[in-house]
Amino acid sequence: MKKNNRKISIWGDYPPPLGGLSIHIQREAELLEKEGTLDKVYYFQYNQKLLGKLQFRDYVVPLKKAWRYTILEYVRSLIIFILKNKSTTVHFHNSLDGAWMILFINFILGKKIVITIHDQMRIPALPKTFDLTYIFINSLFRNTKIRWIAVNSVIKDQLISKGVRNDNITIIPAYLRHNGKAALPVNLIDFCARKTPILSVYACATNIFKETDLYGIDLSLALINKLKNNYNSIGLVVCIPGRKDKSIIDQYNKFIEINHLQKHVFFQFNEIADCSSLWSLSNIYLRPTNTDGDSVAVREALDASCVALTSDCVTRPAGCVLFSDRDIDDFYRKAVMVLEKNDEFLKAIPKSNDFYSELHKVLFEHAN
Repeated sequence: MKKNNRKISIWGDYPPPLGGLSIHIQREAELLEKEGTLDKVYYFQYNQKLLGKLQFRDYVVPLKKAWRYTILEYVRSLIIFILKNKSTTVHFHNSLDGAWMILFINFILGKKIVITIHDQMRIPALPKTFDLTYIFINSLFRNTKIRWIAVNSVIKDQLISKGVRNDNITIIPAYLRHNGKAALPVNLIDFCARKTPILSVYACATNIFKETDLYGIDLSLALINKLKNNYNSIGLVVCIPGRKDKSIIDQYNKFIEINHLQKHVFFQFNEIADCSSLWSLSNIYLRPTNTDGDSVAVREALDASCVALTSDCVTRPAGCVLFSDRDIDDFYRKAVMVLEKNDEFLKAIPKSNDFYSELHKVLFEHAN
């Protein structure tokens, strides 16, 4: 990249916990810092209980969130932003509830605004009643000075339906390649060494969407239960580094106990610094979500030459093998197909793209 004197601030999640969005922001920050164009990362959703244990980079500004989405907390955060910020452009990630604050930063402080929407349920979930929040959010959509990034075409269509101009939206998948490798936990490596084939699945938290397991951990366990009859040494690694609902974990454990899956399933509850190391050990990365954006983990798995078996709930990258959403029989059929012809599917994985240059272009074209 050419040397650039402009500065970019980022507003959004930062690890921990490790999830697709926070990892994307972390990598964006690291790349901008490397070229000398990063100002600060304003981290609004941090876990206050962990704050004393966290070792943030010096460019991360944790913004204490004592009350969820209250104007008092946003005002406090805005004051911190005004005092610390030296950027020309502010890049918001999934942040729409503080629309009035974004408009203030744009109109009053004169900052250029770029907003990335990562989750295609984000816009449908916005308030529909006519109140101040509704007015500010709709003003945001109709502000022609704001540049929008959608991680897939569905989100772009949602933005257009809200009044955002087509030429103000760019589709950029939320994947920034990370070339560094980090060691996996010893017990995880040992489990993978004793099992074949290895399947892995990732959930940043035990989330429920439309009364169903959002990340499809239940479906992954059901899949292993069916596969174990033909694959005696099969192993499933389940990564859940974030919030864990005890009742949901108990349901997983009950299913494992009833179906005698104890030796086939490994739960990784602690964070892994580099999940691509796990994908490299896996024969299949499972993504049985019932909603999604543009999954970082899916693209990361493909980059690690691991076949990604994904639900068809959203558009997936080229190279994925799709199954019908929440259909365990189709999930099983496709898994068997991939395991029996793994080499063929590996050859079909296209060279993955790194989308930093496209992101960089939007961030800096939009700046003065």
